[in-house]
Amino acid sequence: MRPGGLLLNIQALGKPLNLEVRVGSERQPGVGRAFDHAEVREDMRSSYRTLAALAAEGLFRRRGRAVYVLEFHFHSADDWRDFLARSKTDRIEADHDRLASALAHPDGRIVGTERTTVSTYDRLGGKSRLDGSIPKPQNHP
Repeated sequence: MRPGGLLLNIQALGKPLNLEVRVGSERQPGVGRAFDHAEVREDMRSSYRTLAALAAEGLFRRRGRAVYVLEFHFHSADDWRDFLARSKTDRIEADHDRLASALAHPDGRIVGTERTTVSTYDRLGGKSRLDGSIPKPQNHP
């Protein structure tokens, strides 16, 4: 990235996904939590450390940061099974009967909420000790 560029980092905070069920306008929070594998959480922490190191080197300056809640909606059993089958999902600690009951209802769904950050960084001048260790994007025709 050239000096003067802007880096946008959007990333989950690495906490479990909180699960609730919704049927129509009724919300039932606290149904459970979904956890990512330890390797995924370590990847998240590693990216934060790398950005902090680049800022400490004077190559980036954090412009701003916001935390918000991202929602994932699962409207069908197939959607939920796809989520469970993804490689980063580790374990689910939840009331599985309440989850299944919500998906059996025509207006029911499972909602996972996750605290997420958006940080912006200005690219300053200089060369990083990390230059060359981070793969450059490939240009595709």
